Amino acid sequence: MAHEQDPAVEVEEQFESSRRFLDIWLIQLRDPLFSAKAQGPSSQHLSQACHVVVAPTEQDNPMGLLQTPNTAFTKLGTLLVYLVNDIDRQAKQMEEHLFPGLMTFGEDAGAASGESGEGALQIELSRFLPTLLEAQVRLAQLGAAAGNLLGQLGALCAEQLRKATILQGVHARTAFRGLARALGTMVRLDCLAAQNAHIPHAFAMFKRLLANGTSGTATPASEPEPSAAALRETMAKLEEQFASRSLFRRFVGMHSARGSQTVEACSSPSFLNATAGIIKQEVVAVMGRLDSYQERPGDRGDLVDLLALAVLYSRLCSDEAPFDRKTMRLVLEIHQRVPVLPVFSGALLHIASFLSQNLPPSLDTIVPPTYVRQAVALRETQLQTLVDDLDGFVHSSALASAAWLAQIDGLIFPHRSQEASVTRLAGALLRGLHLAASLKARAQLVIQLHALQKAPLSRACLRQLSHLLTLIKGLQDACNRQQVSIAEALPPTITHMKSGAQGLLAATSASVRLAQKRAQTERPRLQSAARREKLQAALRDAQTAAGAAQELIQGPLRKVVCTALETCIDALEATGQVAALDLDRLHDTLYALESLTYFQGNMARATDCSFLYFNLEILGAALSEACARPEEARKLPYMLAAFLDGHRLLGTYSGSAGPSHEALDAELLGIMEKGLLQWLCQEVQRDLRLHLHASREPRLSLDSSAAALHSAAPLLRLPPIPLHTRALCISDYVERHLERSFYNHAALTPADWQTYCLLASLAQERFGLHVQAPALPEHQLSEGVDVLELLSSVRSFAAHFAYDLPGQHFVERVGAAREVKHLRTLGMNQVAAAIRTHGMGLADNAVNVTYQFLARKVNMLSEFLLQDAVRARLSKEAFDFESGRSAGGSAPYSMAAAQRLTADFRRLGSAPDGLPNLDHLRHLITEIGNAMGLVRLVRAGSMQFLAAALQQVSGSGHSQAPTCFAEAAADNGAWPASDAHIAAAKRLDACLRDLQARSSHSSDYLAMLVHVFAKEMSGPSHSHLSTFHVLVPALTMNMVEASLLAKEALGRQWRVGSPDAAFTDDGFALGLAYILQVLQQNAGYDALQWSSAVLQHYDRERSTIASAAGQATRASAERAGIGQWLSGLVLREGKEEALAAEKENAALLLTKADRSSAEHKLLSDTLACARACFCHVHA
Repeated sequence: MAHEQDPAVEVEEQFESSRRFLDIWLIQLRDPLFSAKAQGPSSQHLSQACHVVVAPTEQDNPMGLLQTPNTAFTKLGTLLVYLVNDIDRQAKQMEEHLFPGLMTFGEDAGAASGESGEGALQIELSRFLPTLLEAQVRLAQLGAAAGNLLGQLGALCAEQLRKATILQGVHARTAFRGLARALGTMVRLDCLAAQNAHIPHAFAMFKRLLANGTSGTATPASEPEPSAAALRETMAKLEEQFASRSLFRRFVGMHSARGSQTVEACSSPSFLNATAGIIKQEVVAVMGRLDSYQERPGDRGDLVDLLALAVLYSRLCSDEAPFDRKTMRLVLEIHQRVPVLPVFSGALLHIASFLSQNLPPSLDTIVPPTYVRQAVALRETQLQTLVDDLDGFVHSSALASAAWLAQIDGLIFPHRSQEASVTRLAGALLRGLHLAASLKARAQLVIQLHALQKAPLSRACLRQLSHLLTLIKGLQDACNRQQVSIAEALPPTITHMKSGAQGLLAATSASVRLAQKRAQTERPRLQSAARREKLQAALRDAQTAAGAAQELIQGPLRKVVCTALETCIDALEATGQVAALDLDRLHDTLYALESLTYFQGNMARATDCSFLYFNLEILGAALSEACARPEEARKLPYMLAAFLDGHRLLGTYSGSAGPSHEALDAELLGIMEKGLLQWLCQEVQRDLRLHLHASREPRLSLDSSAAALHSAAPLLRLPPIPLHTRALCISDYVERHLERSFYNHAALTPADWQTYCLLASLAQERFGLHVQAPALPEHQLSEGVDVLELLSSVRSFAAHFAYDLPGQHFVERVGAAREVKHLRTLGMNQVAAAIRTHGMGLADNAVNVTYQFLARKVNMLSEFLLQDAVRARLSKEAFDFESGRSAGGSAPYSMAAAQRLTADFRRLGSAPDGLPNLDHLRHLITEIGNAMGLVRLVRAGSMQFLAAALQQVSGSGHSQAPTCFAEAAADNGAWPASDAHIAAAKRLDACLRDLQARSSHSSDYLAMLVHVFAKEMSGPSHSHLSTFHVLVPALTMNMVEASLLAKEALGRQWRVGSPDAAFTDDGFALGLAYILQVLQQNAGYDALQWSSAVLQHYDRERSTIASAAGQATRASAERAGIGQWLSGLVLREGKEEALAAEKENAALLLTKADRSSAEHKLLSDTLACARACFCHVHA
């Protein structure tokens, strides 16, 4: 093929183009790369948006790779390479596309609708059908390739063909491994189908759906249903392949049945001996590497393949060609070292059960009857041994990982390409790959054995497992961080290793040529011509194989090239002219070349922890360890990254509505919240509250605050952890939680908003959390107390609220408040909003309820004044005052008379509620005034609502009649209105007329309530109320004393023990004015001239106090002048102290008189304003 380019030139051009691309790309990324290295390891590197991958372009056709003078070797080698490469390609495609779907099929459907839910499983199976059909085709190709390869190996080992080729069956290791790979793939499919119970159930329900769908449709007999029949046939074939769990058994049974061509070709003792030798050699090699840092990523998978090949071997053996006992004993004893083997992700192969179910009865002589039971019992001992050795294994693995990380960081450095560095780099990369594989195998084995034995994981074991997962993902993170440098260093490293392999092959070829020359020149005496001819043929074959390998190694490495190289090395081994040590070096070099060529993919598979997708509960248990050891917080991103590998199963689950990435992220976040984040939020919030409490209590010492800071700070300093569909930032989560918590608490207790603002600022100071202060929305009075609730309990409202007459609103009393720091209010806007919500009937309802309340209270007032002692005392007081006026005097009612009347009432005892009589009467009048204030407030709110409502209607003024919308709708000729439009217009007109009528009349509810009781009280049965006005002075004095005490209590710091604290209580004045108006005693009260009497009394009291203070000052001055010569006497000191006390007492009396006078003046003015509310009412 002269037109093809030389392979050496091709590889040089490929390497040069890759080098130029990397140089240009590295120039652009050099600065960001150095900055990333300076930052050190971080969890952000575990999931990067851009990956640099160095991998060759694959070529599946091996034609033309082997060009040798030996035509038989060229043809046979090309055929074997083609079959092995085809098996590898089909197996890889099924592992990437079919296996994840089989693992996760039906999970969401079973969770959503249960095991018996047909709809979800049928829909999911229909969406999964394209993947199954593609896998069916690939499985057929895999079976055909495996059958062909089995036949070729059988023919290769036949006696009549052994001299026709240099590649003898006993040395065809590559071909046997390819056959084992095909058989292992079938075993994996059977294991996956056996593990997922949804698959056969889905096929059964889908067939029932097809039967119901076709039987229910009536079609003519002449019209067949080819599509339905074809679908049923296809579903039957798919069910037989993927739900029967017998792919491997059918293949083995088909090719081991007596009379088949395969048995005829493969039943020879030479083939069986070659197969046994390959199995023994491979098992010994793999078992020697297991559980050590030399374990390769595919070793445990190779054991699955070898077990499948051993079963086929045992089935092909017969009485004429018995099985090799040593080989089969070696296979049967595998479970003593490895109890279970990972098939794919979380699926397992139970070695003892698999062998006992598939080995033929002829092996009963070496398989004990209790083989499976012994294996099951041995698992407990193996699990305990693994748990006991886990601590030491983790410790040594941590040391090995640290050493590898330090070595890889030192070797991968820009502008460093010496030969020694390249050699050490290749060895370091391989050691890292083997280390990751051994760590993953140990962690997977421990977890799956615990799940298989249903044994709980201890806290120590959980801690060690979390360390193992951290080490695994730490190795992956190191490769991700150095991926640019690794991508830059891999091509020269591979080129250098290829040069080494070429040197080995060249040395081998040179030794063979030397042996050929020696054989031609030297002829031993005792050597026959046949033996000389055989030796020369072997040397020629060795030279041919070495030359073919040299040509292959010069070109670019691909999977098919590696398979061809392995075939050439097998041919070299078959000649027997190459030393075993040289062959081992060639095998190791070829393995290293293949591993480094696909290093990034191999490392990703070696650190793939997708098996944890089926063990998510371990994350919750491991998080409890993270809470107990917060100093190890940096391990959390790596541990979470291990559980995020489950997305790889979902990412390749194409063509089905299986578990979604969002669902997995949500489940992981739920586990994180339950196991860590909620605890962290509680810990931070508790620390903040304790610290704030300690700052307010200096004597309190809280050592736990430092412990909380030590436990929470490492977790809060973690960078954002990338998930698949979102990112988790622990500090942001805690900030949002604190913001919600502070806002909710501040909304429930608005008076404590400043406390939560302090906690927010304290979070910034102690933990660096940027927590927004709880900014509550502005409060609206219209959104406060429910008016309907108050009207349903007017009695409670009148007793628990204080009325402010000028501001026309109510304030809740401190003693009746639900909490001391928050008092409810009721104002005009709230009433207007309530009327807007409930309608104008609310005002009428308020008047009716108030009327019933007033009837009870006025009756109580009448009964109080009807008492003989009260009536007699008031009658005498009124008679004395009228007698003084009839004698020609015009003096007002004196303060002394009011004080005597107060003293008389105190001597009368207490009311039924335990209060003094005057206090009881004051409370009664205050409640009456509060009820009248509520009526006044409702009237004002209704007027406000009517004014606001009428502003929205055009022509709604008092001087203009409102528009008739019904007539306008009926007279519209251009657009005639329907009946519904006219009915709506009439309803609108009625509403507007009602608003107009209410706003024009504006019912005076106060006058109504005055008239209804004035008629009743004017009769002779209530004559005892005629002296009520005489009691007003004593009541005002009692009210002034109560007001002074309430305002003093309001000014104190702690108001918990002062339920009567208030700044206003105008309900007493309004109630007093209402009673005077109802009893028609305003003139009698005015005749008392009580206001002027109070002013005169306090003027005289102030003058008396001032004169007494002046006399004391003058006496002090006189004594000071007389007693200068007695300055040393003790008597003078005592008198001076007495004079100072007299002055202080006079000042206190003057202050008290001023406050009492001001309070009397305020009450008098408030009473005048309250009486003005009834000035237009004529009883």
